[in-house]
Amino acid sequence: MKNIFYISKKWFSKSKPKDFLNKSKSIKNRNVTERIKDFGSISENYSKQNIINQATRCLDCGTPWCHVKPHGCPLNNYIPEWNQLVKNNDWEKAFHILKKTSNMSEMTGLVCPAPCESSCTLALATNDPVKIRNIEYAIIDNAWEKGWVKPNIPKIRTNKKVAIIGSGPCGLSAADLLNQNGHNVSVYERDDKVGGLLMYGIPNMKLDKSIVDRRIDLLRKEGINFIVNADIGNNYSAQVILDNYDAILLAVGSTVPRDLNIKGRNLNNIHFAMDILKNDTKNLLKISNDEKLSTNNKKVIIIGGGDTATDCLASGVRNNCSSLVCFNRSEKPPKNRSIENPWPEPEIIYKIDYGHEEVIHSFGKDPREYQILVKEFIADDNNVKFVKTVNIDKNFIEIPNSEKFWDCDIVIISAGYIGTEKTLLNSFNLEQNEKNNIMTLFHYSTHNNKIFVAGDCRIGQSLVVNAIDEGRRVSHTINKFLS
Repeated sequence: MKNIFYISKKWFSKSKPKDFLNKSKSIKNRNVTERIKDFGSISENYSKQNIINQATRCLDCGTPWCHVKPHGCPLNNYIPEWNQLVKNNDWEKAFHILKKTSNMSEMTGLVCPAPCESSCTLALATNDPVKIRNIEYAIIDNAWEKGWVKPNIPKIRTNKKVAIIGSGPCGLSAADLLNQNGHNVSVYERDDKVGGLLMYGIPNMKLDKSIVDRRIDLLRKEGINFIVNADIGNNYSAQVILDNYDAILLAVGSTVPRDLNIKGRNLNNIHFAMDILKNDTKNLLKISNDEKLSTNNKKVIIIGGGDTATDCLASGVRNNCSSLVCFNRSEKPPKNRSIENPWPEPEIIYKIDYGHEEVIHSFGKDPREYQILVKEFIADDNNVKFVKTVNIDKNFIEIPNSEKFWDCDIVIISAGYIGTEKTLLNSFNLEQNEKNNIMTLFHYSTHNNKIFVAGDCRIGQSLVVNAIDEGRRVSHTINKFLS
């Protein structure tokens, strides 16, 4: 694939000078009263005309920031180009341009935090960026509906075999491109379903699992082999992988959760966020349900303030918890960009996300408590019953006489991830760097010249869109190695 794609001028229609002033409307979420009753998608069906109106707002900037790193799209999507095509109602050409840089746009169109929008020129000029993520999702969703997304089975196969360990966004992205290069690709997943983070890490209301299954079914039809319940280094031999493949890609993510080393951590009913979310999805898919991980009719405390914590808030509401509070060590963000957070950097401002809105609707207040530090978990018959906290200032120094005890039945730790599990590394005789990521040498390679590393296990905890980008980049490196 060439790095530069030239767009024919005939695809563009002349914009009116004030099109960017059109009223901005994003794809709405379903009514909060209705959506909290189920785990279905939070988004309403979109209007094509609304999407076209949104694309019309694009300024087609002479030097656009939206589609380039470090602040715009990590995939370098041709955003102004497909905006123009959607504006002209040329959805099929827009799809063909989109798929040149993104092979899982239905995922990023739903869950990406859209750094492209923060770096949109209209975000600077009007504080109302083009809703790029909505347009992307509409393009790919329309393409599936029209039947333009079809299995593309390679006409020529090489005699090279590639094993990919991990079926998350990085592994799937790399598998797709390596398969299109004609190599024989097998993807190993330790869980019972393919998809990794896309399947069990992101809740169904943000990313419906039928969307994930649809993409995986397409990859399977194109010739990719998927092996589930294969935990390399435990129930599946790493040596067998080494002996039977010409190249191996480790795309296992950053899966060791950051823990809290405080008194009482060993009490019952203190869980990591991913265990809660995974249990929700397994229950929804009627695979299993662990009652210990259920938040039904429980007083819930969540420690952490990121997107995963927001997902846990939404999960708690849907599971009919009795109360919800979310602790953040940081200060409450400002309502507008600060001078320390200039455009086109991703904006750090106070936002009401879908989970916060649902808690406010259900319990009458924003669940987030800022500048809070957890000091101790307190037991009742070896079960967590109270969380002791203190307030801290902006320098994280404890404020005297600010202790408080919070009643709870279950605590969810959502404090991010600190690296990759060592069992897999040891089985392949690999080392970690100072950040607990798998150590690489050059262009995703390791000291074993046929083992490559990409995604969060290489760069640390990151976004789905960055994982997809890593998968695309490492596929080029592996293809050159095999050639």
